Amino acid sequence: MLQKPYIPYDSERIKKILKCVGKTIADIISIIGKKVSSIDSIDEKSSVSDVDNLIEIFETYKEETRKKTSEIEESVYAEVSSFTEELEILFDDRETLIKKYGISRKRIARQIHHLLAEVRGYIDNEVCKSITLSNQELRDVIRMIPGNQKEQAMNEFADRVFREALDTYCQHIREELSVFFEEIEEGVLSVIEAAKETADRNSRELENINADNCEEQSERIIANANDLIIDCSVAEYVLKG
Repeated sequence: MLQKPYIPYDSERIKKILKCVGKTIADIISIIGKKVSSIDSIDEKSSVSDVDNLIEIFETYKEETRKKTSEIEESVYAEVSSFTEELEILFDDRETLIKKYGISRKRIARQIHHLLAEVRGYIDNEVCKSITLSNQELRDVIRMIPGNQKEQAMNEFADRVFREALDTYCQHIREELSVFFEEIEEGVLSVIEAAKETADRNSRELENINADNCEEQSERIIANANDLIIDCSVAEYVLKG
């Protein structure tokens, strides 16, 4: 059976990066908490300059977060890329068999392309969806008067946004990998199933052969059955890798 690559939280390299990035994100969150806590309450009556100042703080936070989360995504990308390259080599080594059994390399290539495309930019997108003035929870924070309570509220909000974005990302990658493997396995297993169905049909024919040409029909059907047994074994070999 094909082995899935390491994915977020499972790879030692990614765990180290998460630890390092997590500390940096904590520092960034602390900075934005202090900045937001120092500004006046922002609501519908606030001046344009005050709102612009707040937006600039949030944009700076998102940019700094983006730089760090990209390190996580690049590590995941490297893990998945390494696996897909090994998969391509596996199929290259069995190119004749792949063609014989009608397994589409183009389809697999599209699946790999889609999988890799899902790895980058996801965390940033999740963070940006939350760090916006249209988010009611964030609006409640910025309406608070300056001080320690506002700083703590902002820190807790930003920390939760980042952690939820990371958790969502990890779950997303796991789901994408599961879909990828299911499609690969279904493609190969369908070949095995078709070969076995034909083998069963040959077996039934063997039971009903005409006595007049028994030897000739038996040899033909047995030969076909042997070929199909080989087909099944080879297809299963391709699947196992």
